[in-house]
Amino acid sequence: MMAADVTVVQRMWSVFLAEVSALVGPTFARSEPRRTFREFVQGMVMGVPLRNCWTIAEALGHAGPSRLQHFLACAGWDHDEARDLFAAWALGQGFVKAVVRVGDAGGGHGLVDHVDV
Repeated sequence: MMAADVTVVQRMWSVFLAEVSALVGPTFARSEPRRTFREFVQGMVMGVPLRNCWTIAEALGHAGPSRLQHFLACAGWDHDEARDLFAAWALGQGFVKAVVRVGDAGGGHGLVDHVDV
């Protein structure tokens, strides 16, 4: 891969990250989790071979995994809304042809919704 190709790919990931962060950001109650969400997604797409809070934190330059662990365990956000927003965005971008959502309808029985474009 040539340097120009790397620059184009980096720009594309930067645009993707900005769009997803702007889309899902309002589902977080506070600004700190919004920033950590962006960092976490950035870490997930960095190409780290083993992805866990330690390896992602190291790749991002954090001293340890505590910020990411706290985000995953305690961040206040509307995950249902974030999921729905991201699914609609992915469909609209043409990244996927359909979204299948699996959830618990109560009583331990799975519920599957299929959304076509």
